[in-house]
Amino acid sequence: MSDSPASVIVDQNGNIVGVLNDAGVYRLQVEAAIKPGSSIGTTIVPDNLSNLVRGYCLNGASSDLRVDGDPTPQVFTFLADATYDIALSDITLVFQATQIQFSRLKFGRISPLTNGVKIEIRSSGTTTEIGNIKHNAHFYEWASGRNVTLHDDGDESLLSATFQIGGAVTLVGGSGDFVRVTIRDDLDRSTLNYFACQVRGYKVVV
Repeated sequence: MSDSPASVIVDQNGNIVGVLNDAGVYRLQVEAAIKPGSSIGTTIVPDNLSNLVRGYCLNGASSDLRVDGDPTPQVFTFLADATYDIALSDITLVFQATQIQFSRLKFGRISPLTNGVKIEIRSSGTTTEIGNIKHNAHFYEWASGRNVTLHDDGDESLLSATFQIGGAVTLVGGSGDFVRVTIRDDLDRSTLNYFACQVRGYKVVV
């Protein structure tokens, strides 16, 4: 055992900062009340619910991801606002099919996808791929295994997988930034009952 004294981390206001093991990644946590409108770690607390922003990735006016993206990919986007910045909170894929199994053998109830459902974020002009889902197990992996809900009534299964961002990424107002989902396989409407992507965030108020 080490004889070194224990160390305590504090922030600039003297608040104690704890260290959490988040699936092998160490994160800091402030033990203090969070002031509305502030951001600590990966949590944003809006000072006003009117600053809440949410919507769907759209192709035209449609949020329905059950399209034929082979051979021509179909693109769905959630665009940055023309004026204000949006701090992204999370991105959720909601998926309904008959008897979903968490395995690499199915996408919903069809065979695994060849190309995959690609999810990207463009922030400050830089585009980053954050996921490419080809089978049911990928939903679980994409959401880090913690933000997945599966409701199964025996006939129908509803799966919700959320990729947490927590305000660390911003869609800059008027920049053309976006969250983008690209369908690159044939997602036949007869085999999927529902498939959509919702984006949530907060207006950045200066």
